[in-house]
Amino acid sequence: MYRCTECKAEYTELPEFCDCGNDSFEEIYENDNDNDNYYYEEEPKSRRYNNPRKRLTKEEYQELQEEKADKTKSIITFSVAVLICIILLICPPHLPKRTAKPKIDPSTKVKVEFPKVDQIWIEPNKNAKLPLLNSRLSNLTPELHEYLVDMGRDIDKKWKYQMIEGKGDCYIELSVDRQGGLTTKRIYKKSGNDDLDNSISLLLSNLTFIGVPPESYKGERIIIKFSMDSSTGYKSVNYPSIKQ
Repeated sequence: MYRCTECKAEYTELPEFCDCGNDSFEEIYENDNDNDNYYYEEEPKSRRYNNPRKRLTKEEYQELQEEKADKTKSIITFSVAVLICIILLICPPHLPKRTAKPKIDPSTKVKVEFPKVDQIWIEPNKNAKLPLLNSRLSNLTPELHEYLVDMGRDIDKKWKYQMIEGKGDCYIELSVDRQGGLTTKRIYKKSGNDDLDNSISLLLSNLTFIGVPPESYKGERIIIKFSMDSSTGYKSVNYPSIKQ
């Protein structure tokens, strides 16, 4: 015998559904030795059927596989990162100790041999009366002003002043042709400091090309002033205002 767990209707055979719509039943066992029709209950057996699986398209299946692969990669990456952190905590890398830089004794500095001043300059043509550009610095065209600024920066980079001791002011005189080559280069006024004067002579010996000047430059003489004071570390390269 079978009894519905909802409405308690009894059936001699196990049906799929009760008249009330329930599909859970309990089986009734009759006791032959007891006239009181003793029976015991058993856990109801479900008759519900599982929902059929949905069929996936090829695209949906590939997308599902890619999601699984991404999750697997993320898990592996996270696991490796955790493992590396654990290893670093347990066995930190050995870093070499920093060593202090050795102090340089000033007495061990090597002096640079400079060429003689009289051997490197180009004497200006005494017959040519070139005007002096420094006498009209306030009336320069923007192109010529920019040209002089670039020239000063370029010369400053080539000036080897690091070994100069003492202080002083040294002047040089230049003139440039239309192609940017030097037609005149010489020390216009010495400083009296041999280190400074020799560094300028070395600069002039290596100076052959300045750069193509603008049309507003007419070949005038240009005077540049080099100032140095090793006690304070001061240095400068500028164009002094000098009257013709």
